[in-house]
Amino acid sequence: MNASSESFKPSPEEAPSRRLAHYHEVLIRVHRNPALYQPDIQKIYALVCQTAAQTLGISRVSIWTLEKQNTALVRRYLYEADGMTDEIAELLQTDYPAYFSAIRQKPYIPASDACNHPDTAEFSESYLKPLRIRSMLDCPILTNQEVTGVICCEHQEQYREWLPEDALFIQSLADLLAIVHQNIRILQLNKEIRNQNFQLSEKNREIAQLNEELTAANEELARTNRHLEEAVRQRTAELERQNLQLTEYAFINSHLLRAPVARVLGLLQLIQMEDLPVRDRQLIDALFTSTQELDALVREISEMLYTGHPISRELVKQIIKKNLRRPEQ
Repeated sequence: MNASSESFKPSPEEAPSRRLAHYHEVLIRVHRNPALYQPDIQKIYALVCQTAAQTLGISRVSIWTLEKQNTALVRRYLYEADGMTDEIAELLQTDYPAYFSAIRQKPYIPASDACNHPDTAEFSESYLKPLRIRSMLDCPILTNQEVTGVICCEHQEQYREWLPEDALFIQSLADLLAIVHQNIRILQLNKEIRNQNFQLSEKNREIAQLNEELTAANEELARTNRHLEEAVRQRTAELERQNLQLTEYAFINSHLLRAPVARVLGLLQLIQMEDLPVRDRQLIDALFTSTQELDALVREISEMLYTGHPISRELVKQIIKKNLRRPEQ
């Protein structure tokens, strides 16, 4: 429906049934309008406001939504027959308590004389008189039996006596807006769900990738552990072989090497019993002492090997230094 659509202006004497039939035809056209099924809420508001204004033959129709924790009505769309507008776009409950109470308690407000009607008189000085508004027909928009907004019909310059059929027509448009708001909310929720599902899918992909990386890391760790176990096994075998060699050396050291040393000591003791020249005796004594030192050195190393005491080059040097006396200068 556009601005050039024909308005229906029946006389008060016309039968209510004819008026209702016309309103019914208008509502059918609105419900079949493609704009009603588009996500553009402003186009839907324009359709509803223009339809109401032209059908009722009034000059202004606006749509307001209840916001700010239900303490303010915010204008979302205004249709004016003369194309003029005003700066009032928000109504606070603290400024208009009677009006807010009325829209919460009454199915509609038929204020033929808006300046003197108890529900709308609060608007007289700030709104009605400056805009030359004489009559108002306001109907709350209900969602789940709660007021979520208002459709406001206003007539300027002349007073308008509102008929029950007019109120029924506006109530139908208000119910239509409630359905539109619910549908838009459903679309928003569906969009949010799709976004959440997309984000969840992304998270699942990230988790799957992390699982793959973790699996690869575990496999690499397992391979490293296997290599480490093999290295430890080889090192253990090498240590066992070296320990066996040390044990064998300890046996050789204690049995095969000390036996000749002991025999040398025995022979030197026998020679010492002989009557020898002084020089020969000194040599024999020195040889005996050195052999004793060698025997002590071999015995100490053997004991350390048998007991498993760690041996290093530095330790062997210390043993040699302790057991071998330097010849006197």
